[in-house]
Amino acid sequence: MADETDGRNRSFCSLTAKAALEQRESPRMRDFPLEALNIEDTPCGRVCLSLSARVRWQEFPEFAQELVSLCEGTVTQKADTAEIRVWHVTVGDSDMNLVFQDCPAMVSLESLDAAGDRLVRDLYGLLRQEKSRTGR
Repeated sequence: MADETDGRNRSFCSLTAKAALEQRESPRMRDFPLEALNIEDTPCGRVCLSLSARVRWQEFPEFAQELVSLCEGTVTQKADTAEIRVWHVTVGDSDMNLVFQDCPAMVSLESLDAAGDRLVRDLYGLLRQEKSRTGR
C-alpha cells in the first residue's frame, strides 16, 4: 500500500509541475532561477535539491510559495532565524524542508522520507528539462 501511495504522490507532483512549466500558468515561472540546479544525497541518506543562489532573504517567501504551488503542496510550519529559513512542506504524504540559507546564499529542497526522495528526484528531472529548454 505504501508503494502505491508513494507512486501517486510522485506522479501527482510530476504531472502538476510539468503542466505548470509547460503552460506557464505563473508569470514568476518565466523567471524561476535555476542556475544552481543540482541534486545530491545528504549525509543522513536523503536527497537535497539545490535550486538557486540568486534568491534573497526578502524574495524567499514568494519563491517558496511558487515552488510549493508548483507541486500542489502545503507549507505546514515556518521557522525563520537571522541566517536561515526552514519551511516544512508536505506534498501528498511526503515531507520536505524548503530551506533558505544566507551565507552562502542558497535555496534548497530537502527530502525527509523515501517518498520525498522520489518526489525531489522527479522535480529535479522536470526542472533540468526546463533549464535545458530555456537556457536558464
